[in-house]
Amino acid sequence: MNIKFKEKIINHFSDRKYVRVAVNTGRPTRMLFSYHIKNEMNLNAGDVVFVPFAKRMLQGIIVEGPIDLPGFSGKTRPVEDIIQDIRPIPKFNLEVGKWILNYYLSPAWETFSMMLPPGINQKPKVHVRKVGNNSDALSTELMSIYKSIDNNSVDMTKLKKKFPVKFDSNIEQLIEYGLLKKGYRLPYAIHKTRTQKAVEIKTSTESLMFFLQNNLGSKQTKIAASIRYFNKNKIVDCDEAIKLFTSRIVNKLVSLLIISKNTKDNNFQFHRNKLNNDSIWNLTANSIEKTGKKLLDFFIEESNFIESYIYIKSIYNLYGNNSKLALEYLFKNGLIKFIDIDIKTKNQFQDSITNKKIDTNLLKNQQLAFNKIQESVDKNLGKSFVLYGPRNAGKREICLHLLKDIASSSSKALVVCPEISQINALYDRFKVFFGSEMIAINSDFTKKKFFDTRDDIESNKHNIILSTKFGIFLPITNLKILIINDAADFSYKNNYSAPRYDLREIADYLSKEFNITIVYLTSTFNSEIWLKSYQGYIERINIPGKIKKILQTSGKYRAWHKTVTSNIQISDVVHPKDIVSEEIIEYIEENFQKNIKSIILINRKGFARYLACKCGAKVYCSKCASPMSPLKISTNIKDSGILLCCYQCGHKKTILSSCKFCRSEYIPLRAGTQMVTNILKQKIPNTNVIRLDSDSMFEYGSLDRLSEAIKNADIVVGTQKILKINELKDAKFVCLLLPDHNENEYDYKSKEKLFQLLLETIDFVDSNDSESRVLIQAINPKNTTIQQAVSGQVDNFYSSELQWRSLYEYPPFFQLIKFEFKHINGSYAAEEVNRYYKELDKKIDKNNIKILGPIKAQKDTINNKYRWNIFLKGKDVNFLIKDIIIPVGWQIDINPADIN
Repeated sequence: MNIKFKEKIINHFSDRKYVRVAVNTGRPTRMLFSYHIKNEMNLNAGDVVFVPFAKRMLQGIIVEGPIDLPGFSGKTRPVEDIIQDIRPIPKFNLEVGKWILNYYLSPAWETFSMMLPPGINQKPKVHVRKVGNNSDALSTELMSIYKSIDNNSVDMTKLKKKFPVKFDSNIEQLIEYGLLKKGYRLPYAIHKTRTQKAVEIKTSTESLMFFLQNNLGSKQTKIAASIRYFNKNKIVDCDEAIKLFTSRIVNKLVSLLIISKNTKDNNFQFHRNKLNNDSIWNLTANSIEKTGKKLLDFFIEESNFIESYIYIKSIYNLYGNNSKLALEYLFKNGLIKFIDIDIKTKNQFQDSITNKKIDTNLLKNQQLAFNKIQESVDKNLGKSFVLYGPRNAGKREICLHLLKDIASSSSKALVVCPEISQINALYDRFKVFFGSEMIAINSDFTKKKFFDTRDDIESNKHNIILSTKFGIFLPITNLKILIINDAADFSYKNNYSAPRYDLREIADYLSKEFNITIVYLTSTFNSEIWLKSYQGYIERINIPGKIKKILQTSGKYRAWHKTVTSNIQISDVVHPKDIVSEEIIEYIEENFQKNIKSIILINRKGFARYLACKCGAKVYCSKCASPMSPLKISTNIKDSGILLCCYQCGHKKTILSSCKFCRSEYIPLRAGTQMVTNILKQKIPNTNVIRLDSDSMFEYGSLDRLSEAIKNADIVVGTQKILKINELKDAKFVCLLLPDHNENEYDYKSKEKLFQLLLETIDFVDSNDSESRVLIQAINPKNTTIQQAVSGQVDNFYSSELQWRSLYEYPPFFQLIKFEFKHINGSYAAEEVNRYYKELDKKIDKNNIKILGPIKAQKDTINNKYRWNIFLKGKDVNFLIKDIIIPVGWQIDINPADIN
């Protein structure tokens, strides 16, 4: 090779610019891939692009670049094109993504794609468009393809259906001749109306009951045929019946009280009533018709809150996909009809709102807190504060005044809530003051509305943004203050998908790196916030007591903080079957007479945690190692079968009500919301009891229907979710059942979770009302955690809890990293986890890091996948192992919510 040619090649490569791209490979990886930029392209960090990857064209996000690579002469592929539909990721969000990538050791694409609108992961569609006109020399076949393309781009998939013969080669020829150009786009369909399939009940509850009591199934067996014959003729001669159906079948019908013998007239009479109706259905109905009967029983039993329709999705969740045929059976019988329900997101932000002046005065301790926080915002000090006090202590009034100055400036504020319902409640409260300056965004929005709202935020049309935890990834410029409501809530830790980030740790980073003021609002602490406030990294501002207002002679209200201890009673469970004691029943009946709503909280959904029998046998999921929970719809446990659900993997099955080993009856242990609901309906039949947990809340279909059901209820039974429902706040009676059932010896945060549940429950009650009462029925009332929560010893609890964690090297003093591997092949999973354990053991610094494992997970199989864990403990472990390669199939979690 001559010297001039060599210099030409070197100059060619030295002129190139390169970018480092996070690519949507479909398999999580921390790698960034290098591409060069075509001469005509202008690319920057944050641009969303199409890049070639092997034989595919994939989406990518430019993380670094354009950069020079002096002396590099290797092969790289060019960036294909910019995705026009999506705006670049702002520099601020890109820096946050880089920090998450390095701190949580998360995969690159999964991290940066959080900064983009939903739908970015969809497979790109290929299209072609005309770029030239010189088509005279084309063959007939090529000309046909060329003429079918108008001036707009055409989808290649649709074009291929018209010209399937030699399509790929013909298109390549047209591109080679300079007549066509290939391009890529994402298949966004943001303008479609969201609908959901639902079932509408066409008839009344009485008509449904009439159908059940007067119809028979179509099962083709001798005993089913005999029942249909007796049902038709009503009275049948004894000799004729035995001749037609044999004495064995006739005797069985007699034993089941379906027919009775009249010895005087020597005939059999047919009977159908409530006592034998279930037996008749079970003997005459096939599996589809039996499921149909269960659905009708469900419609009848739950008719107090299911109004005119129920989503098919919720029926599938309860009865499985096999219920589809059962719904068709009910449809053919004219009992239901199928409808499409438009899912309309309430557009709260286009109402014409006149901004109301904030004329309320802060109390003395509120004003002191406001002054400290406002100074940090004005001077860009980037301080962090925790406003600690009970609900209705005036913490949000302080925030209202902080947001007032933001609304009239070019700065931005982000207010984050753990639940969508809390966003709606907060917006309803603040909208009269800020009007169009405030906007809310959440995952319940339609795709079109989400895109429009996100564009409005990026275009700086609103200064105050309300969102859930994903709001931290929105394109917000000039963010000055971040307010985190209910900061101790465990949902701020993302536990289900990569990256497994914690919003509060991201907030700490924003405070240090971007001087953003952070305000935590909480009525309970978590261990990390308490420790940082104790160490002085977060300034703790106590706001004791709830605000009490009294009408003055001037006609205005005067407010002050009033510290009142709630009326709290603790009792124990005398017998495992006496879940709802007579004392609780008496209180509820008394509340019913006084028109006071009773709230029963048991932090476990379903009928019970698991079933057991006298021989000790339990029913386990066939797909994972977890005990299955019964989902009882009827109140009679001795029916023909019990529907079970595994809350780990979602698998459902039906079993007999007796043990297959010893034939004894199953006993439900560790009661859930559905069992408590059934008990209350039996013991207090005249009351309206509703159940609110994750299995039942979506039945209402809309927040309006949910609010109406709560309004009309006498008793509300639910899990911890009901503590977030605005309509139930300031309750007068709350009963917390079996809170210490949730203690788990494998979870290092179990005591903290119990303590927080108790504090939230106590705070839920209106302590300013003398009639308010909290009743706690525990397995062990002398439990230290329960006693500390009831007496309000918050600092004592966290002091002793953190002393224990420090001793055993748990967060927040030490970093705990969980490496989790799952595979359908148990032998391969064990082999892989041992291989990677040996690899980690060689590479880590054993002076600073402890390695534990391999450890089989407590629930070692979920969804037919075997689970193994490896744990690393130490100080700043994530930075010490940042160069270690994480193989495909492994998931990593920094300071996991639990170690199961």
